[in-house]
Amino acid sequence: VYQSMVESESTLGETGMRMSEIGMQYAQINNEIQIRRDVVNYFIKNALPLMLVLMVLYAAYYVPADQVAIRVNIGITSLLTSMVLYQRLSSDLPSIGYLVLMDYVFFGVFVIAILGVAAGVAVFIANKNKYEKTVLGINLGGRLLIPAGIVGAGSYLYTLM
Repeated sequence: VYQSMVESESTLGETGMRMSEIGMQYAQINNEIQIRRDVVNYFIKNALPLMLVLMVLYAAYYVPADQVAIRVNIGITSLLTSMVLYQRLSSDLPSIGYLVLMDYVFFGVFVIAILGVAAGVAVFIANKNKYEKTVLGINLGGRLLIPAGIVGAGSYLYTLM
């Protein structure tokens, strides 16, 4: 809270005032509030669990091609885990009619998890049909695209802040 002076050039409707008499000063009381978010706790509570889910999804691309059950289970479990985390975050926020930044982050994790399940099934089918290059391509694509997507999305989100 602090005080300052404000000068007005208005005659305030007084028709008898001359231009030389204009220049009234008023006292003004200012209130200032600084609001800061505890970034470390927010990160640990929301972003760190998502990073762990993404690390598990990334590890699924190192599972052998004939282990379709393990790869699909990793993807589905990651999807369900991220959905529970999203519901927890949504219940912590007040009811708002628009999407916040973390909503888009969660949607990205949902897409990566669904693509992980699809990649696991595609690798299994390609391995069963002896398409070795396809298996290697899908695995290499997942190993490269997940980190590239995380870095790209992270740098884009950083520019928004």
